[in-house]
Amino acid sequence: RCIAVWEGTDLNKLKGHGYAIKLDEEDGYGARFQHWGMQPLNYGNQYLGVLLVSSEWGPNPRLYLTSSSDGRTWRHVMRWQEFIPLGGEGRWNGEVNCLTINAPIKIGQRIFFYYTGRTSSRVGNAINRPGVAIFKQDRFAGYIANRGGSVLTRPVEIVGPQLDVNFSCIWGELRVEIREA
Repeated sequence: RCIAVWEGTDLNKLKGHGYAIKLDEEDGYGARFQHWGMQPLNYGNQYLGVLLVSSEWGPNPRLYLTSSSDGRTWRHVMRWQEFIPLGGEGRWNGEVNCLTINAPIKIGQRIFFYYTGRTSSRVGNAINRPGVAIFKQDRFAGYIANRGGSVLTRPVEIVGPQLDVNFSCIWGELRVEIREA
């Protein structure tokens, strides 16, 4: 299973544009991971998508964050880091999390993503319950370096008088290099 992009003036005149995110070698070309659905939404000058992915390691699909600049070609934001993690065995959202059909709601500086969580059927009857994941505006993803590492960005135009970096560095240090174009 894979997510494809189709566009048209009505449902009878759709044209395929290919896969939104291709299943690649890391996915086992569909043998290890499959894309079951994606909910796209406009966010600022880009699109975000919450991708529902199933894996060979169990029956529990998981939610991952994707992004696109054009709504056709999508990429993983933090590959294999769950966007809204499952709650664990016996928890109210321990088996499956699925986004609701509505777009997230912005209230002040926070974004509310509503979803449905389901208890594990291994501990009794599976029950669906509503949940909400609350994120600070523009704080959907982060980089975690357990043993050090580096991040190299594409060229970024800095228009203000300073560059602010949001980070927490318990062990080690943060170094930033700025080069002129």
